Amino acid sequence: MNTSRHVRVLAGLGSVVLLAALAACGGDDDNPSAGGSPDDPVEGTVRTFTYDDSIDPTILDPFEEEYPGVQVETATFNSNAQAAAKIRGGFGTDVIEVCLDESSPLVDNDLLAPIDTSQIDGWNDMLPSMQEADGVTEDGNTWLVPLSAGPHGLIYDVNAFDEPPTSWADLYDSEIQGQVALDGGGGLTPLAVTALAMGIEDPMNMDPDQIAEVRDYMIEHRDQFRTFADSDSDTINLFKSGEIILTD
Repeated sequence: MNTSRHVRVLAGLGSVVLLAALAACGGDDDNPSAGGSPDDPVEGTVRTFTYDDSIDPTILDPFEEEYPGVQVETATFNSNAQAAAKIRGGFGTDVIEVCLDESSPLVDNDLLAPIDTSQIDGWNDMLPSMQEADGVTEDGNTWLVPLSAGPHGLIYDVNAFDEPPTSWADLYDSEIQGQVALDGGGGLTPLAVTALAMGIEDPMNMDPDQIAEVRDYMIEHRDQFRTFADSDSDTINLFKSGEIILTD
């Protein structure tokens, strides 16, 4: 299986993952270095709310080794819409992982706290396109800190293809009907990917007519797909079970 893509959201041909502080959380004795000097020891408890693959030991272990005085309490979700609903219901966290094109439920409902970028190492070294991306900085406040980005492409079972798929349109190849999945992506990702498959070059800036055209195309070809995958683990299990041979 080709695993060369980074799974998150489609933004042009790239994805951006960000971290944000929650508005409901303020400095207190339980939060690391809350209200202290930058030279003070880093200790306390930090609560994170992230996609499940972000709490992999290869990511958390180095942090915990560098800051042994910090206890990390983790919780996970499959989409930012799901995360926003849980937070509105009273779930508490200090840091949340946000996909840029799914951040609206958090920003629109005032669930995020502005971030002091002077406290972010390397902020001034970041590409302006990251700093100034729509949703990162608005109305003079920075709401999100870009953490990672990568291309959005195709994943396929190498044993199922004589020639590797090379086009978004291959997702809609009738020869593999029922053996394809689309990344759910909160609804935006499958819409954008289908637009690319149809030859629309700028799927993130479609006009109403183009959106309607893509919608109708997806409805017409709804039997093409086995399912919409909600997470990376869903995608992996679909390949392991042999239910799909291609996804985005």
